Amino acid sequence: MSIKHLRHKAICPQCNGNGFIRKSINIFSIWRWALKYSKIIQCKKCKSEGELIYDEQLATGQFNPYAIHNHTDNIH
Repeated sequence: MSIKHLRHKAICPQCNGNGFIRKSINIFSIWRWALKYSKIIQCKKCKSEGELIYDEQLATGQFNPYAIHNHTDNIH
């Protein structure tokens, strides 16, 4: 008995689908003027792919771990 799992892809909200995040770091600042540089960091949420893959059962909240295997006889 096999259950087909539907998967959906969505754009990563952290990196906006780029796969990396540009972070600006201040070195020195006086009043409103600042000396800063940009550092590129790989996105950890989507593993630098730009897309997240969701299982439909987990996304809709209908996941039942006992649907595939019947473990109810072992619960006391």
